[in-house]
Amino acid sequence: MNRRGFFTRLTQAIGSLTGLAFAAPVVAYLFPKPSQRGNNTLTTLDGEAIPAETVEKHGARVGIAFGEPTLVVFSRGEWKAFEAVCSHLGCIVRWQPQEEKIVCPCHGARFGTDGRVVSGPPPRPLKRYRVEIAQNNILLFEA
Repeated sequence: MNRRGFFTRLTQAIGSLTGLAFAAPVVAYLFPKPSQRGNNTLTTLDGEAIPAETVEKHGARVGIAFGEPTLVVFSRGEWKAFEAVCSHLGCIVRWQPQEEKIVCPCHGARFGTDGRVVSGPPPRPLKRYRVEIAQNNILLFEA
């Protein structure tokens, strides 16, 4: 293969890869994954149910429910659950037991125990879920 042929093939390969990179999001949009909205049990990333007793010991736990990161808090004898994605830029929030606040590590936003914005840049509160415990499983329902 001569030099011109090599560069022609290289340019074609780069063009093809670029085309695939632009086509992948379009295909993903046209053929979305099946929804996991029906799974209301708090689970690990592996799909194993998180026992309610582990949350009591640690005060809070982040898991997956409805296909989204979810924060479950056991504070002052009451169960609370929120979507764990900050409404500002999508960082995963954490429970601060000393302050009894939900904190976003990215920009220092603080949410109260009701999910409302206490301080920081988030434009809206965290989505809240109703919690029920059944057979040591944490079940979440739309509030």
